[in-house]
Amino acid sequence: VAAAFVAMGVWQYIEVRQNISSGQRTTGEVVGLSGNGRTYAPLVRFSAADGREITFRHTVSSDPPGYGVGEKVEVVYNRAAPDNAYINSFWSLYAGPLTAIPFGLLFLSIPLWVRFYFYWHERKLAWLRQHGRIIRATVTAVRRDYSLTIYNRQPFRIYASGTDPVT
Repeated sequence: VAAAFVAMGVWQYIEVRQNISSGQRTTGEVVGLSGNGRTYAPLVRFSAADGREITFRHTVSSDPPGYGVGEKVEVVYNRAAPDNAYINSFWSLYAGPLTAIPFGLLFLSIPLWVRFYFYWHERKLAWLRQHGRIIRATVTAVRRDYSLTIYNRQPFRIYASGTDPVT
């Protein structure tokens, strides 16, 4: 799933870059707002180079609406498929990649951190097995330590006594 988020974000970024570099630019007008009652996306109308009037729904919706009815906006569209159009602003072009890639990398890093933790823990145990010594100890007392507070609670201290078999 994480790799899919990253791949989707990279694909969106490449598509946007291609559309910007090879796309036709023109001015459009916000003719309405399309929404679900919580967020609103502008409906933009523009004239394509072949004379057709194209109306498209912007891909980014927000509350409050990012654009008002009657507002002029710069539009980038594909000459071969004018219905494939975007409002030429940073957020509208890069919202998809800017959300998908970081979330994908975050989700991808979680299993790596878990793997690193277990690897580190196993190395520590291996070092203790190789260099450490087992000693027998007897628990002599368990007391609450009132001199220390962790999360508004006083921890317990466990006292033990034992002898080192080497000495």
